[in-house]
Amino acid sequence: GVDVSLATISEFLKFNAQKRYRRRKRPLEDGKTKADSDAGVLMCGTYAQAKKIIDLEQENKKLRHKLEAAEKQEQENIELKVQVGTLSSQVDTLMEQVTALQDLIQEQQMGIVVRGRQRLA
Repeated sequence: GVDVSLATISEFLKFNAQKRYRRRKRPLEDGKTKADSDAGVLMCGTYAQAKKIIDLEQENKKLRHKLEAAEKQEQENIELKVQVGTLSSQVDTLMEQVTALQDLIQEQQMGIVVRGRQRLA
């Protein structure tokens, strides 16, 4: 989007209105020309349109910022999901190791008990 100031648009519209004014100078009853009243009406209408264009540009800019923020948030969410996946696989690995250690400890305790009984016998 191009940032255009209201003054710039206003100048452009005045220039256009003046061109129209010069093209058709027809007198009206009150001494005003048709171009005078046309230019007045035109300036009001086009000024409002120019203001609307600028308002829409600003709204567009705000929405673009919101979209960029949402896209950034989405990217962060994806990265977090990847981290969660990595962590949960690490947790699974650790749980397997803990289970293996518990089995090993149990076997050693059984061996100690068996050897202790052998000594007593």
